[in-house]
Amino acid sequence: MSDPVVSRHDAVETHEAGTLRYQVLGHSENMSVLHWILPAGAKLPEHQHEQEQLAYVVRGSMDMLIAGQTHSLNTGDSILIPANAPHAVNVHTETETVDVFSPPRAEMPTAAMYGQ
Repeated sequence: MSDPVVSRHDAVETHEAGTLRYQVLGHSENMSVLHWILPAGAKLPEHQHEQEQLAYVVRGSMDMLIAGQTHSLNTGDSILIPANAPHAVNVHTETETVDVFSPPRAEMPTAAMYGQ
């Protein structure tokens, strides 16, 4: 068993991917956990990845298009995106999410991944 890892919010580095900002809250052999801050009006083009993704909306509102179906998400909502499912995002108000990816992301997000 691995030792627990504690991350203090004020000590976690913030990364930028175009207009998007994120922090890596945890990364292990089984999962990656990212905290996102998405500006109002941001649009993430359709993309897909091998990981399952659970997105929890901490605050804000956005629409997520998954395999052709639109899901409106607001503060407190969560959604599970199946592995390899094409998905896109339209952000209405500044939105903050916590996303869990399993298996872990081999590479962290870049602006190019999201058309930024």
